[in-house]
Amino acid sequence: TRSGTRDFHGSASEFFRNDAANANTPYNKYKAVTRPVMRYNDFGGTFGGPLFIPGHYNQKKDKTFFFFSEEDRRVTTSVRVTSSGAPTTELLQGNFTAPVCTLIDNPNTGNCQTTGTSISPTKFNPIAAAYIKDIYNKMSLSSTAGNYTLVAQKPGVFNYREELYRLDHVLTSKISLMFRMINDDIPTTEPYGIFGPQASLPGVGNTTTNSPGQQWMGRVVEQISNRMYNEAGYAYSYGAIVSDP
Repeated sequence: TRSGTRDFHGSASEFFRNDAANANTPYNKYKAVTRPVMRYNDFGGTFGGPLFIPGHYNQKKDKTFFFFSEEDRRVTTSVRVTSSGAPTTELLQGNFTAPVCTLIDNPNTGNCQTTGTSISPTKFNPIAAAYIKDIYNKMSLSSTAGNYTLVAQKPGVFNYREELYRLDHVLTSKISLMFRMINDDIPTTEPYGIFGPQASLPGVGNTTTNSPGQQWMGRVVEQISNRMYNEAGYAYSYGAIVSDP
């Protein structure tokens, strides 16, 4: 990485993308799916220079230097899944296009006694009724018989932040020291599950994840002769993946 110098220097940058400048795909238009969300902002800056106290320390600005950099990414992009087993709105109301069993004589044998093309929602299994309420009723399902394909897209958040701190010190004309620390976070939101999509229906397997990391490093360099240098250092790093749920 870069180090500070005898003069103060800094920089700033920004790169962005936005779906306002994008066109929707023909497939999305055919399926009446809105234009995918795209928000991409990558920005940051650097600043470095000498560490000194006027009249007291490092007046020539040739002993101790600092450097700092930061990069931030704010990314929201569309994650799409296609499910071929989604029910229609008519099915959720208990209306079928073909006869189905509406009454069995014994749960153990499963022999059907009565068939029909409709079942009253009041007779739905409690677990099925809860699933319809919490999952399917929150989706935009087709009302056309035989159309069991659901195309759904949800925004996923994939952010990133990294900070770098560095100090350099010239101990003597032949020995220099360096210390560096890097800290980063990668908070993300996966609308269909981490390492996914793991779920084929929206709102079922949402996860929130962060991947924090740190690195600490120290180094000493000694000039033994014009052709020989001795360098020793130590580095410690840490990384993790924390997901909820």
